[in-house]
Amino acid sequence: MPDHLEHIIALLERTPAHSMNCSAACHPSGPRPTKAAIAGAPEVVRAASLNKLRSLAPSSDDMERCCVHQVLGKVTLANLLNTWVAHDITHLHQITRVMAHQVRGGVGPFSRNLGVMRCSAHGDGPAGPESK
Repeated sequence: MPDHLEHIIALLERTPAHSMNCSAACHPSGPRPTKAAIAGAPEVVRAASLNKLRSLAPSSDDMERCCVHQVLGKVTLANLLNTWVAHDITHLHQITRVMAHQVRGGVGPFSRNLGVMRCSAHGDGPAGPESK
């Protein structure tokens, strides 16, 4: 199994816990959601998926195997697995934006130096609308 794949799996194993911790921080004065309430069955499915991926032990050649996506064109297994990681990180980003939104009125002029205060979209390219 390629080293990069182990890195991907390690990231995928950690992101649910990070999401839960960040979600709990979004509501500091309210009741803390339990791990089961936030993750529940998806966590079991994720663990099974990662175990299956490990058991398949794709080689470096396997990671470059490709298919044709109806919209995106040629994609590889490596593209798909890295997208899974990026998808999880997107959820963490969304959570931190919600957290930052809670203090937006108090940061005053410092907001211009805080990217999380200026983040407004995700679909306008690699770095969002600010990269234009």
